[in-house]
Amino acid sequence: MLTNKEIDALTNEERGAWIDAMSADERMILYTAPGYLYSMVNASIIKRLLTQKLTTGDQLELLETLGKRVDRYFTAAALAAIEPICDTGYQIFREARKADKTEDGIESMMLLSSWEVFHRPVVLNPSLMLAIRLCRRMD
Repeated sequence: MLTNKEIDALTNEERGAWIDAMSADERMILYTAPGYLYSMVNASIIKRLLTQKLTTGDQLELLETLGKRVDRYFTAAALAAIEPICDTGYQIFREARKADKTEDGIESMMLLSSWEVFHRPVVLNPSLMLAIRLCRRMD
């Protein structure tokens, strides 16, 4: 798998050949906006949190956060398909959060949704790929 740095160094011709050699799922990931990829990972984290002992108020807040993620592209069906992230996936998320320099989390969002990193959560949680497929059907 190419790293983000290697992808950035590709010529247009090399990039085209790289994309042509991809599977359909890989192309779906590549052509999904980073914000949506991050929202999907974040939804799996929130669903993990919802499996823990929480106050009713905390549960409501998390459920409202999930509801705000849904739009015409990231549909309720795609959100429903996402399963809670596993322990390893959660550790990846926690490590990525260390990259943040500000509270908005933009650095970790860009890292987690990058080509080089996003495959790891998908391997650990295949429901993310299912959600991407459901979203791409709406294109």
